[in-house]
Amino acid sequence: MMENISSQIEKQQQINNKKLEAIFFIPPLLEADSNYSALYKAYNSGYIDTLFAFNNVNNFTNLYELNRRIDSAHLNHQGAQEFTLLLASRFTEYLNNSGQKIANR
Repeated sequence: MMENISSQIEKQQQINNKKLEAIFFIPPLLEADSNYSALYKAYNSGYIDTLFAFNNVNNFTNLYELNRRIDSAHLNHQGAQEFTLLLASRFTEYLNNSGQKIANR
């Protein structure tokens, strides 16, 4: 997983050179082996400008409720609808802030 994140960061740097910006996001997973520390480190170091992180159960409690999930990695229809609205809201916030560096945790 760390190699994959490293590869994505390198791609982000190439995109930045072309004046395009990638938006990274972390989905609401319940899997214990999901480690996004490299992604947060890249964001905090400035390699990634935009990170939408939905992996905090305290901030997004509804996405982690069992009645919103199929399993630890997948939301059901209701959960997917709520996640879509949250993602759209974060993206709208990003656009309204003229692409300023933002992250939600």
